[in-house]
Amino acid sequence: MAEIQEEIRSEEVRPEKNRKQGSKIILWIGILLAALGVLGLRLYVNNKAADEQALIAQLQAIRGSIHLYVALSGAFPPDLQALTTQKYTVGRRSSLYLTGVEVDGGNYPLDPFGHRFQYDPTAGRVWPGTESYQSW
Repeated sequence: MAEIQEEIRSEEVRPEKNRKQGSKIILWIGILLAALGVLGLRLYVNNKAADEQALIAQLQAIRGSIHLYVALSGAFPPDLQALTTQKYTVGRRSSLYLTGVEVDGGNYPLDPFGHRFQYDPTAGRVWPGTESYQSW
């Protein structure tokens, strides 16, 4: 009889113990998910900041190449493709007007977000193809 009562008591305690363990597990899962969310947000923000810094550097390189093209030819380049395909020569040295910038299959420079840079050949103005950065 005592054994049966003990077995009944132990079964009554187990559900409460299981609930407590389940609550702890849910709490730890929640903490882990929150930490992963914070980490993911920081990585996104850091990656976006790095892309924006790369965009600034690329714009400076492209604009500098346009100025060089104008200085050597007396006119704005017809398109940005000309900067990545045409060479200039100074002394014995020959080089492309623009290097170090990712280009697409048509040799047009791409911004860090994967869009073609836009260009106005009448004014020599260049801007990113990514919509939220077009005022840069």
